[in-house]
Amino acid sequence: MNVKKLAVVKLFIFFTLFSVGYVEAEVKTFVREYTYQASEVDSKVSCRAIALEQVKRLLLEELGTYLESHTEVINFQLTKDQITALAAGIVKTQIIKEKWDGEKYWLQAKIDADPNEVAKSIDNLRQDKQKSRDLEESRKKVDALLGEVQRLRKELSEKSDKTIANRYNEAVQELSADGTFPGCAKRILTIAVIERHKASGSIGIGLAREFSLKEGAPASSAAHDSHNIVAIGVNDEEMRQAAEEIEKMQGGLMVVEGGKAQASLALPGAGLMSLESAEIVAFQMEKLKGVARNLGCILVNPFLTLSFLALSVIPELKLTDKGLVEVAGFRIIPLGD
Repeated sequence: MNVKKLAVVKLFIFFTLFSVGYVEAEVKTFVREYTYQASEVDSKVSCRAIALEQVKRLLLEELGTYLESHTEVINFQLTKDQITALAAGIVKTQIIKEKWDGEKYWLQAKIDADPNEVAKSIDNLRQDKQKSRDLEESRKKVDALLGEVQRLRKELSEKSDKTIANRYNEAVQELSADGTFPGCAKRILTIAVIERHKASGSIGIGLAREFSLKEGAPASSAAHDSHNIVAIGVNDEEMRQAAEEIEKMQGGLMVVEGGKAQASLALPGAGLMSLESAEIVAFQMEKLKGVARNLGCILVNPFLTLSFLALSVIPELKLTDKGLVEVAGFRIIPLGD
């Protein structure tokens, strides 16, 4: 075989292998939307939580159907519910768009996944009996909570009752913020306030709920009134990284996830003011909030909420770099109390 023919053969082999690898790594995108009609007891937050859970359900069901039809999952002898439960622990739902008009909450979301890789992960998971049980139990728990929400909503439509309304709100909160199984938002998160003006090394540590993060760590140097760095997160390492990124920017807002800065807004003016135009600041702020939402946060503006958690002049409990403060009693409370 001459050199020219050999080169053609090698080129053919290269493109053949490249094409095969490309096909094997094909990522499919599944997109669904859901509209939730608010009741009298619903808030924007509760509507969003329910709409998000419902659109996740639709996406996972569509993914499960595809896996059964196009991958080796069909040979695993799993029920449709089992496939959906296991897939929930593998893939991530991303919000594309959402809209609230005061009466309805519309939400569109997607899952990007390589079906063959998901099938392999499901095969590994189904062989881990404990993880499989945990994921299936999580699925059942979500189904039960959705059923409870629907039942209580119907009862409230028939009669106004404070006790039922409280149970309804508790069910919605648990639905959006349960952290007892993989892939779900943590109910209790670590929060830290880090003194940033005198390099004293003073750090206050506390616990916070209702942020509903699945992963990642938002942080900010704008935290009333002392404006120390306040960070909240699923793990300490990403909280530390978020604080260090803010230091590099000479102040600002930051979201770290997966060991990387995912979105930021530099505030080099005393850690409170940007040097950019209003349009750029608004764009960066929306990106920060969008990233936080995709990490599971159900708050409309998590950075605004975060800043007020350090405001130790309003009731009841606030966190400072000196620790947890009971405002009314003017005393520091040990975290274990």
